[in-house]
Formats: sequence, structure tokens, C-alpha cells
Amino acid sequence: MLGEPGSLGVVEVGARADLAVIDLSKPAHRPLGDIWNHLVMYETGENVDTVPVGGEVVFRNGRCTRINEDDLLAEAEELAAADQAANEPFRAKTRAERGVFQSLILKALQQSIALNRLARLD
Repeated sequence: MLGEPGSLGVVEVGARADLAVIDLSKPAHRPLGDIWNHLVMYETGENVDTVPVGGEVVFRNGRCTRINEDDLLAEAEELAAADQAANEPFRAKTRAERGVFQSLILKALQQSIALNRLARLD
């Protein structure tokens, strides 16, 4: 940790550590070449198996240990369904007016506007 000389890069009993254990047997890492290249270029987080933070395992077997992910996802689905229902009148109005705007949008997309996005330093 910063401000604690000698504690950075130490993995041993009693040391504070934030680590990520990555399953290198997954397809993203097969065949395994340069490990650093794989971790930087191919690792998306989906192969993380275990994460201890400050001695507490907060992620194990690809799942959070501090929250119930299934309950959280179920709550998110309920909120999304309620939001969908609450916004249906507005979506219905948008669908009713779509024809008018769709022709304008298509016409605008067919126009060449010749944008120059390069900066000039004169």
C-alpha cells in the first residue's frame, strides 16, 4: 500500500492484498502465449474466478460474495418492467408520429454535409 514501504507486491500470509485470480484455461487464453499480452489484450473480466480485497474474498467462482446477484437482477428486471409500463403511453405517441419523422430522418441521412473533423493549426 502507498505509504507503507515494503508492502507493495507482497503476497504472503498476513499481508494486505487485492488480487484477481484468472482462469487461464478459458478460450480467451487458449492457446496461451505471452501472459502479459493475454491479460492486457484478451481479458475482459469474464475469466476472473476469485478476487480477495484486503483479505476478504469478495468474488468467488465468478460471483460476488457480498451481494446476492440473483436477487439484484430480479429487482432490476422488476424495475425495468415498471419503467416500461410507465413509459408505454409516451412510446405509443412516438410510434404514432414515427411516419412523419422517419421520412425527414431518411432525407437528412441522404444529404452530404462534408464535415472536416481535423483540427488546423495555422
